[in-house]
Amino acid sequence: MNILLLLFLLIVQQTFAQGYLRNDSVTTHTSGITINEVSARSAIVDFNADGATSTTTDRDEYIEIVNNSNVPIDISGWILGDNNYNYTIPSGTVLGPGNALVVFTNGADVSNFDPGPGNIVLSVPTTSFALANTNDAVGLKNPYGLYIEVYWGTGTLNSTFTSGATLVGNRVQLSSWNEGQSQTRSPDYTGSWIQHPTIFSTVNWSRNNPTITLTNPKGSPGRYNNADVPLYVTIKQFFAKVSGNVVKLFIETATETNE
Repeated sequence: MNILLLLFLLIVQQTFAQGYLRNDSVTTHTSGITINEVSARSAIVDFNADGATSTTTDRDEYIEIVNNSNVPIDISGWILGDNNYNYTIPSGTVLGPGNALVVFTNGADVSNFDPGPGNIVLSVPTTSFALANTNDAVGLKNPYGLYIEVYWGTGTLNSTFTSGATLVGNRVQLSSWNEGQSQTRSPDYTGSWIQHPTIFSTVNWSRNNPTITLTNPKGSPGRYNNADVPLYVTIKQFFAKVSGNVVKLFIETATETNE
């Protein structure tokens, strides 16, 4: 077999095993739309920034979908499903390169949630779409009937979602859930699934700063899971000196802020 063809097949096999969903406008198998993070047990964390948490309705659970390509991708009409309900992503939903769509389930209020620069937030407008802490699944299907799936326990997607559809690669199994902790790819977009590491900082999830802040959250809807929160500084001096063929920059900071 041709070595280049063999290498191509190995790349395709590895990519599909990671749960990628290739879109026709994407030219390589290493880019496209994928499920990047899932939270099915986040009742103790106010991820949707509505000012409340609930141990019974779990309205803070979410699914993060990302575009790991260098082109915008229109995912209007794509279907997101679980074990008993299907949700059609509305018209006009276009993910830019590297951007995320955060879908909250169970009729969550997302009016105050800030998804992050360039990202999109949606809420499934029914309590019928609720992710069980045990034995459930999440699938994403494009208009061509191709889908990817993550599941935990003995969870399976509902039959109307899978009927006539084709699974891309393998079903990806997630581990059991910890209180308030999502599961995510690490590194984002391309890595294997792990329990989400704690972000050691205070993060503001709300549009109405500082209504909702989370200290060391165990989830990152719309954010990189390993990103540091930037530390803002005040510049006291900034100038350059030329010495021969070398330009030296001098920066002096005065204060550090947490704005």
